[in-house]
Order: sequence, then structure tokens, then C-alpha cells
Amino acid sequence: MLCITWIIQFKEPLFAVNDFMPDFLINFFQFDGNHTFSGRDLILGFGGLFLIAKSTMEINHEMEGDEEEEDDEEDLDKALRDTADPLPYRGGEWQGDPVDKNQKKKAHKKGNDKKDNKTPSCDVFDNRDEDASIFASINGDDLKKEVAKNVKSSMKTNTVDIYITGPFRNAKTGKSIWIAVFGDYGSAWTLKSQFLKGYIGALLKRIKMPNIDIGHTDSFYDINIRKYEYGKESLWRRKDQSKTTKRLSFVYTCETTDERNGKQSLIDAVQFFFKTMKKREINPIGPLVVEFLKEHASSLYDYLLRKKPNEEMIAEDITDDIDKHFRAGFVSHWDDHLNHWMVDYDIIRILKDYVGYSSWTDVPAKQRGLCYKNYNQNATLPEWDIDQERY
Repeated sequence: MLCITWIIQFKEPLFAVNDFMPDFLINFFQFDGNHTFSGRDLILGFGGLFLIAKSTMEINHEMEGDEEEEDDEEDLDKALRDTADPLPYRGGEWQGDPVDKNQKKKAHKKGNDKKDNKTPSCDVFDNRDEDASIFASINGDDLKKEVAKNVKSSMKTNTVDIYITGPFRNAKTGKSIWIAVFGDYGSAWTLKSQFLKGYIGALLKRIKMPNIDIGHTDSFYDINIRKYEYGKESLWRRKDQSKTTKRLSFVYTCETTDERNGKQSLIDAVQFFFKTMKKREINPIGPLVVEFLKEHASSLYDYLLRKKPNEEMIAEDITDDIDKHFRAGFVSHWDDHLNHWMVDYDIIRILKDYVGYSSWTDVPAKQRGLCYKNYNQNATLPEWDIDQERY
């Protein structure tokens, strides 16, 4: 108020129109050449021009904002696509693509603007004072640190998925068979099924776990997973023209008459497997893996040796990586289907070598359904003597 009162007092003329404008312009525009300007007039005039310019800029910014928001949404879609987990391919279509959902959402919004404007808000927090007060006492820096810590912790403790199919019951042999497929190897990528056969088998012989059938260790096998989950094409998923994606699998067998205990024995076997992967001071797993790679996978051993100067450091890193991958335990997914991950060759290999069937006619319809999701009597089954895909 004091500034306004002070500005109003600037009434003394500073100059007239004819002091800076030629006479022909005064006559052309019919200005009063004797009209004078005071300090107050100049301040108010420039202030008005400033407000007009500022309003114009804000209007332009708001009009351009919609285009910037669309660009931001496109960037978000790309980030989601680049960081998303592989999406399941079912019925000839990718399932759950976040980009497709956003595009459908945009199309719906453009075609129903009036209708959308009438939709009541469903925000969890409606900006009332009592809602805002929930966060008022939270220190922003502390919250940022805690969120970052929790995210980092959750990334370190991801559980491993175990997909279990079965039981396949062979009436002739009186055996029930389950097939387990692990999630991807992750940081434990140096593990090989041949090593695990000898490693888990030797431990079970020494530790004596009577509730676990040691025979299942001979069935450890690295499968090349199916190109599309439950896909119709029986092809390997490839990262490029040659590299396939491998996952560990094994078969567990019990007497059909003792199926309940057999199922529990399978769970015990998986739990024992995870215990053997933990980091420990005595007989850690890393040096054993290094020795196996040195003898049976020399190219991989040479690759690791180029990364570290000696075997001791390689073994230490492998021990840490395996512990990190299996540390959080596992989640069992029961009643899965073999074609979730396996190609036709591996499905038939299981039926031949472990269930004991010699043709599709031996496989009951219900068990064919365990092999292929959504199986029906009219479905065409693959050739029983199918060849394995070549690398």
C-alpha cells in the first residue's frame, strides 16, 4: 500500500508528446501534442504491457502442454516396454502389453471426452486438509532414502519360481511322476545340470535324507525353453540367431499308493536343493563349480579367468552370485503344463524316459492335458519320434 501511495504521487509531467514525436505523425494520428506523461503514467503503462505479455506466454505454454504430455506418455511406454518382463504369448497374441493398454486408453479418451468429464473422481486423496496432513510430518529426504532402501532390498530377495506338472500316473508300473522346472538361472548362470547331478547326489549320499529319493538327481536336465509360453510353435526361444534360454528341470518319482508322501518328498527335495546353494565357510559351492568348469567347460572357465586374475576370486564371486540368487527361497506353482516351458521334443522325452510310455496311445487324455494346456480330443499331437531342434 505504501508503494502504491508513493507511485500515485508521481504526477509531475516529465515530457509531452511533441517532445519526441514529429509534427506530421501528431497530425496524422490526431494526437494532442501538448499531452504530457508523468512518472505514474509510465509505471502503469509498462506494468500493463508486462501483464499482457505474461498472460500471452502462459496461454501458449498451456496449449503446448498437451503435446508435451503426449510425448511424456510415449517415453513412459518405451521405458515400460524396455524394462518389462517377457510377456506370455497365448492364442496368437501377446498378453498384458502395457503399451497396448495405454493406446486403447488414449483412443477411448479421445472418443468420449464429454462422457469422461462427467465421471466422478476416485482419487484416494482428495486434497482435503485431513488427507494432506497424513504426509505433512514426513521428511522428504528420509522418505526418499527409505524407498530406495526398500527397492534395493526387494531386488536382492526375489524368490525363485518352481513350476510343477503332474502327477503322471502309469497304471502298469504303479508309479507317479512330477516334473519341476525352475525359473531362470539369473546370477547363478554358472550352474550346469551335469554339475548338479554329481553335487546334489553326493550330498544326499553323505547327509542321509531318507525322506528324499536320491534317484531324482540323475534327472537334472537343462531344457531350452519354448519360444512362446504355451505357444503352438515348438521352437526354442533364442536371444539372437544362436543363443537359447536354458532352465533347470528334474523329475521326481514315487509309488502311486504313497502319492501324498511322495508330493511332500518332492517339496523336501527342493528345500534341500536351496539349502545347498547357501554361502558357507566350510565346503562352499564356488570352488566346486570352478573345478567342474575347468574340467568339463573349458571355454567358460577361460572366459571367467579373463575377468578375474585367479581361481580363488572366481570361486568367491560364484559363491556370492549363487547365494544371492537362491537366498530368498522359492515359490511353487502347482498344476502347470509341460508346454509352458518345454518344446515337444522334451515333453515326449519325459513321457518316454521317465513315465514309461511308448506312444501317444499309452497316454491317457487327462495326462495329455498335463502336457498341453487347453488340450482337447480333436487336437493334433506331435510325432512321437520327433527330432530335437538343432543349435
